[in-house]
Amino acid sequence: MIKDHTEARNWYLENTRVINKMSKPTNKYGLGFMQYCMLVSINENEYETPSELANELQVAISSVSRSLKVLHKKSLISRLSSEFNDTRKIKVEITEHGKELLKKVDSEIDKSIDEIF
Repeated sequence: MIKDHTEARNWYLENTRVINKMSKPTNKYGLGFMQYCMLVSINENEYETPSELANELQVAISSVSRSLKVLHKKSLISRLSSEFNDTRKIKVEITEHGKELLKKVDSEIDKSIDEIF
């Protein structure tokens, strides 16, 4: 448990260092680290709405919406509209291209895991 502001700052800096190192393999494939996290979550779970994904990742819905648009443009996800064309009720699924890219990024991360941690 973190006991004071110094420990909290050190925890934050260490986690930022890890995220920055993990971003190198994701950036190599044109993904930000959060976009990579979204792909992993979409691959492992079903989300009926972008807000469910935002809740899972604990990020703002606006960030999720922007990232989903980018992932869709790159053909990494498909967006299945609701029967009422309500953009708040869009089911997202990872495409085969997205699964292939995810395997490549995961492999890169696995290769550099000792350097990351």
